[in-house]
Amino acid sequence: MLASYALTAHTSQPYPSLLASLITTPLNLSSTFPAPGNSSLAVIPPTPNNWGSSYGDNVPAGGLVSTLSDLSSFVHAILTANPSLGLTKSQLEAWKKPHAFTGSQYSFVGMPWEIFRPPPEALFPFSDEEERDEYGRGEGRGHTVTILSKGGGAYGYHAHVALIEEYGVGIAVLTAGGENAVMVVVNALLSVVVPALDKVAREQVREEYVGGYFGKERDGVHVNATVELDGLSLKLTGLGRNGSDILAGLGELWNVTVAGFLPSRLTGVYRIYPAEVERRETLPGGGEVVLEDWRFQWDIEFDMKSDLPGSQLSGKDCLSWTLTDWMHYGSEPIDRVVFVKDAKTGNVLGLDVPFLRTGVMGKAKLKRQA
Repeated sequence: MLASYALTAHTSQPYPSLLASLITTPLNLSSTFPAPGNSSLAVIPPTPNNWGSSYGDNVPAGGLVSTLSDLSSFVHAILTANPSLGLTKSQLEAWKKPHAFTGSQYSFVGMPWEIFRPPPEALFPFSDEEERDEYGRGEGRGHTVTILSKGGGAYGYHAHVALIEEYGVGIAVLTAGGENAVMVVVNALLSVVVPALDKVAREQVREEYVGGYFGKERDGVHVNATVELDGLSLKLTGLGRNGSDILAGLGELWNVTVAGFLPSRLTGVYRIYPAEVERRETLPGGGEVVLEDWRFQWDIEFDMKSDLPGSQLSGKDCLSWTLTDWMHYGSEPIDRVVFVKDAKTGNVLGLDVPFLRTGVMGKAKLKRQA
């Protein structure tokens, strides 16, 4: 309410006018407006409720009526960074970040988002009979998923929207009647949809990115790379140049640079993640490709053994994100890899590791044993 008063004082427009001019009209949300709504179009439960009530100045605090169609359009606009929202991509990303913490390790306070990161086993359960991977998790399970939610409700009504950006999807749930119905439905959706989306995503990634990459320069230099997928992410498992093991060389480089002042050691695992940076280029012979930047993480273990209590406490802290772009070779970051994709089909054509200056390695599928 106070926020709406401040907006009205600043713009000289009442909240309903601001809602229409900034949100519902640009996004064509024709069925979203202040209560009361049209009873002939409503779902009015046979239980106590406050349908038809006028919220007055309390409308900004939850006094809107809407439909699943409108809420779905709103969620889609956020996921696709629709310009009609009036936010740049950077502003949109900042808007979705946590602003404070709660007493739970799984919940964070956003403005206005209710951010939830459930324990991995809650979304990816597995039985004792399933084969576990090197991390003790079931195949394809055990990673963190961030859910950006916003719930609301009135007497007899509840609403819930959620963004699961990792998979590019959102959900919208509206209930009329039972107080617990909305979260029962939301929990069921998340527990069924997220594992299914994860399975499809892995199948797509395995089909497009996983494989061997090979190239030969004019001077006869041979280069090769191998990309694989495990239960957590894509990994760069091989990188060679004329028979030299570049990944082993990166370990040696680490030991004589960062390891000198950071008590740590590399695990030998090079996980690669998309940087969400891409550009288009036109090939000399015509056609267009997309250059998609990825970065590998220096997967490290801290060696802080001592006779003092808590010597291994910091081992639980994931600090590898601070090491991105630390080391360069010939002005190129060592941890940068670039997938080359067909601009029309999106198919991965090759892989470039810029610091090697070997050009693009063409893609060939890995041979898998039956």
